This record gives sequence, structure tokens and C-alpha cells, in this order.
Amino acid sequence: MISQLSPPRARVLIRQVMLPKKAGVGLQVAGLKKIVDLRIPDPLELYTYVWRKGECQRDVVGSILSKVATSSEFKPEDVRIYFEYFDRTDNPDDQAHVAQILLDQLLEQPEWVLPYLPKVVSKLALVPGATQKSVSALKTCTSNVSDVVEALTTIIICCRLATRTDPKLNKEGTDGRVLADLINLHSFSNFSDIVNCVGRMAVDECEPQTLKAFLAEVMRRWREDASSGNSSARACLTCALTVWVKLLRPGQQDTWVKEISAMEERLMTEGNFSNLDQFAQALAGYVPGIGLSPDEWDQMLAVLRGLFVRLLDGPFLVNTEAAEDKKPSDETFKKENQSRETCRLDLMVDYWTKLLSHGCSEQESNELFSRCPEKWKVRLAQSLINSWWNRHQEDSARESKQAAFQQERPDGGWQHKGGKKVSDIQVGSIVSGVVTNSSNTFGVYVNFGCEKDGKLSVPTSDWKKYRVGDKVERMVVNKVNVDRKFVDLLVVGSKGQSIGLEASKQVAKRALKWISSNSELRSTFMVTLQKMLAKVIVAGSSEEFEANLTLLGPALDAKESVGLVQLVLDEKPTAALVRTVLLWLSRSSPDDAVRLWPKLIACAGKEVQSSDFQTVLSLCEKHNLELPKFTQAVSKAMPREALSSLCASTLAEARLAAIHVLREQYKSGTPPEDLRKLCMDTVPVVKAAARDHWVALGGKDEGWQKKKEAQDDEDDDDDA
Repeated sequence: MISQLSPPRARVLIRQVMLPKKAGVGLQVAGLKKIVDLRIPDPLELYTYVWRKGECQRDVVGSILSKVATSSEFKPEDVRIYFEYFDRTDNPDDQAHVAQILLDQLLEQPEWVLPYLPKVVSKLALVPGATQKSVSALKTCTSNVSDVVEALTTIIICCRLATRTDPKLNKEGTDGRVLADLINLHSFSNFSDIVNCVGRMAVDECEPQTLKAFLAEVMRRWREDASSGNSSARACLTCALTVWVKLLRPGQQDTWVKEISAMEERLMTEGNFSNLDQFAQALAGYVPGIGLSPDEWDQMLAVLRGLFVRLLDGPFLVNTEAAEDKKPSDETFKKENQSRETCRLDLMVDYWTKLLSHGCSEQESNELFSRCPEKWKVRLAQSLINSWWNRHQEDSARESKQAAFQQERPDGGWQHKGGKKVSDIQVGSIVSGVVTNSSNTFGVYVNFGCEKDGKLSVPTSDWKKYRVGDKVERMVVNKVNVDRKFVDLLVVGSKGQSIGLEASKQVAKRALKWISSNSELRSTFMVTLQKMLAKVIVAGSSEEFEANLTLLGPALDAKESVGLVQLVLDEKPTAALVRTVLLWLSRSSPDDAVRLWPKLIACAGKEVQSSDFQTVLSLCEKHNLELPKFTQAVSKAMPREALSSLCASTLAEARLAAIHVLREQYKSGTPPEDLRKLCMDTVPVVKAAARDHWVALGGKDEGWQKKKEAQDDEDDDDDA
């Protein structure tokens, strides 16, 4: 009946019939539900009416608090008074009941509008039976990050203090139960779960001082575990560092050195160099993903280089004489020395290279190269190249996905009338533009004055930073594909530097050139270096092939050339690149080039060119090599021009190949003229094969027997 009334009339009925104290709890709760369902105007006045300064029944209290806590229509200051209910001390059982109702509602709706709710929930953690649920509610909250972190800090402090008590659980709902729940929450599994949860929050939006207060408690727990020899100490430090790195933020360069130095000093005081190893690992894993500009990236690398050098020259310094048994030492010293060696290796070959692999200046990479011991040089180069290669493959997979699924067109479409033609865009030119589309799936596109939008190559983690309409300055044209009308753009810094895939590739090339410059390593690790070079070649264009070869130093001999080409082919390159590579191989080893030529034809597929067949035929004729066999599929699709070249070849094998192609292309019907000519071939086997197919197609005897007798007579006359 009420639902059929207008909201104002329904409001009167609800107030007079359902909300009075004499109406009873059930009717009051139902009335509160109707207020929401029917969108009754001025609901706050009705809530205040039934609230009666908190003297209403506890189910009514729980219903009102749940509604104001999860609604965005009230001003925070207008409903704060309702939450003062939990400051009362007259009825703890009712408070515990209401706390459960409110927490259940907050768990269902993690977006909290009221900024003081986290503090309220932290108080509920001290209500008997509500401790664990309060923490769960805070962990699921997706708003008010600073307030949530502050609330969790308060609870963690309570947990720590509770461990100094000896609670007695005399009956359900006592303070002893609260203490027991807090102590349970202090167990490492529950504690680390809270810390890791904070690490997953958007704590880059958290007030630094609030986050530092939280970290102070986490580090305090770590020191206690470490001093007592607890096995959880290492894991605790990992959790702490996962949160601590969030203090390093873009645009706050002045704080980087201060924060890093403070943590370094704190860990140094513990005297355990493995802690510093975790420190370096955390930095290397986090910094590349925080969205630094190219200039900020350079500054960060300089700061971290300073840290890494201090670690290498200090706590990670190895006593080489003891390590090589040239100097006597006890087992404890040897074990620590070996641990330092491991930390040193991880820092140089893993953490430092992980950072530089995202792009760096030549000065930065040379600093790392100059400090690398001889025995680790190849591993270091491999690490840099593999890091780049993995990102390259991920990027290629995304491009394949883009080709398979069209992105939603922006207003006005991707093309721009009057824009500069793609064919006129010069690689290396500096441009600026406006973002036309930003997608979590396909990336960022920019209108920079070209007929087609360019794709801005930035790390995936940075895509969300660009919004439609944003202006982007200082972009360099990185790639241009006229056929696809595709332009790849990079954001560059004040020195022209960039970060991302292309910058990563330059570091990989630098590493390969560096390691190849060592003649001894080049000789003993040639196959390993060839594998590295093969990846660089496959990721580049056919025009870059000759230049990429120089990365390996002196020219390769025939055997090395064949090995390199085979490694390139194993990486499934484009047909254009395979064509270039095989032509290069044919200069030093034509027989191997011919042997591998079917790879090109198979790779090209339907896009195979007549010149591909003519080139391999020319090689065979010039060097008297056997022509490779063509598959059935290749024979069926062979272009007419290529077939004519086979028919006219001086090689008998080529003319036999032509007959095979004709067999596949002509299964019935009138025999082709090419087959007629081959029926008179001077090589008996070729002639027989051609005539066999001629007859199979229904061709008639063209007087071959008479011609054969006439030819025999001429031969006899010549002999006489």
C-alpha cells in the first residue's frame, strides 16, 4: 500500500505509523528500509526521529548506522553524531551486536564515503568478537587510504601491546577475549597479511607521515624477530620494504636520497648484509613501474647507482684471497665471504641490470660494465638482453592482439584530413600532439599532425596516466611503417633520452657490443653471443641487419655465419628479414643458403615473390648446386614468372621441378604450352617425365616417334 503512495505522503505514513517507539522493533526496521526503497525525501530527519539520541533498540541503531555509512547523500558532519554511539560505555553487549551489523554492511560495500569511518572501525577492533572482522573491513576498503593506513597502524600497536598481557577467558564477550583476538592477530601470518594488503593499496596517495608511522611499527616487529633469531624475520623485512618503496614517488626527487639513505642506514645498523640485498632487490623491482619521466628516470638511476656502488665497496666487498684459499680463514668467515659473493652477484647481474634494461645512458651502462668481474660478464650481458627480449615478446603479443581486435574509434576516427602523410614522416623527428585515445588493452594514441594517429610507446603501467585531450610534448618518431600507416612515438627527456622498449633494445645492443669486444670471451662464447645477436636481429628490420652484424665485432667465417643464420631462423623472423639474411649467407656459403632457402618460401607463404624462386635458381646455376625440392603447397601457389624461370633453366633438376609444379597446377584440361616444350627436352629423364604428364592430361602423340627416328638418322650421319 505504501509503495503506491507519492514519496511525500508515504513519508508521513512511515513517520506516524512505522517509526514511533510503540511501533516495535520489527516495524521500525521495516520503516527504515522503506525510506531507502521509496527514496523518501529528507531521510536524515526521519533517522534522527527514530534515533532518539541513541536510546533506540540496537537493531534500529545497526540499521541506521549501516544506511548512513554506505550512502553518499549525507554530509559527513551531519551524520558523525550517530557514530558516537560506540563511545558509550553503558551497554557493551549492544555495541558488539551493532558493530557486527555495521561491519557486515561495510564488507559488502568497500567504497567508504565518510572519511572518519576507518577510525570508527579501528575502535570496533576493540569490541569483543569484532576484532578480526574490523581488520577485514579495513583491508577491503578502497577509499580514504591515509585514514585506513592510520586505522591499521592503531590496531597493530594494540596487537603489540596485547602480547605483553596474559588474558584470562572467563566468559564470552569479556575484555579477555579482545586481548586474545589481538594476540592472535599479532601472529606472523595475520600480521604479514595486513602489511601485504597495505602494500597492494594505492598508498602512493597516502600521506607520507601516515605511511611512515605504519612502517615504524612493521620495522619494529622486524627488529624483534631478527634479534630473537625468528625465522620470519626475512619475510617480515620483505613485507616492510614492499610498503616502504611506495615513499619513492614521481615528482619528489628531493625526497629520494633522504628516504633511501635513511633505510640504508637503518639496515646497516643491524650488521646483516643480506638485509641490504633485500633492500636492493625491492628497489630494482619497484622503481621501473612508478611512471617516472625520462629526466626523472635518469636522476633515479644516478641515486641508485650511488647506493649500489656503496654496497659493492662496503658490505658486499669480498676478500678475494680468502675466497681463493690464498689466505687462511675459519669456516664462519668463509661462509660469510661466500654470502657476500652471492649478494654481489645478485646486485650486479640481477638487480642493477634489471634497472638499466629499461633504458639508460651509455655512462650508466659503462659504470656497471667497468665493475663487472670477468667471470660474470657473459651472464650480465645475457641478463640485459633477456630482459629486453622478454619485453619485446610481450609487446609483439600485444600488437598481435591489436591486429585481431579493432579498437573502438574515437570521435572523428583515427585518420585526420589534411594531416601529413605517413610516407613524409621522418624517423628521429621531434613532434608534439594530443592524446586521442587511451586504452587499458591497446595503449595510448596521439594526434601529432599526421594523417594517422601515432602510437605512444610507454610502459603498460603508465597507460592510465594519459587521458584523452592531454597534450604530450617532446615525442620522437621511433618507427614508421608506410604499408600499415603506422607510426611509433617515444617520449624523450631534455637530453633526448627515453625509457621503454626501444631504450631497452639500445642497452641490449650496447651489452652485446661490450662483451664481443673481449676477444677471448668472443672466442670461447661464440655460440652464446650468436644467440644474443639473433634476438637483436629478429627484433630489427631487414635494413638494420648489416649494422647489427657489427655488434659481434670482426666478420664471421663461413661456419659461424651458417650458425648465426640458423639461430635467426629459429626465432621465426619476418619473410623480408629471412630474405636479407639468406642473401647475406649466399656470399660466403651459397650451398647452405640454398639448403635453407625453403625456410624463406615457407615463411613468406602466400606473399612469396617470383624473385625468391629466381634467386635460388640463379645460385644453383652459378655454383652448380642441386635445387631444393618444393612442397605440394608451394608448387600449387608458384607464380607464373617463377615457373617460366624453372622451365628455361639450364639445370635439369630445375626443369624437373617445373614438371612437378605443372603436375600440381594442371590436374586436368588442356596441357600447357610449357609442358609441350619440355616434352622435347634434351635430357631423357626430363623428356620422359614431361611426356608422361602430357599423356596423363590427355595429350596426343605429337609425332615424337618419327622425330626421334629422324634425330637418330641425323646422329648416324654425323657419326659417319
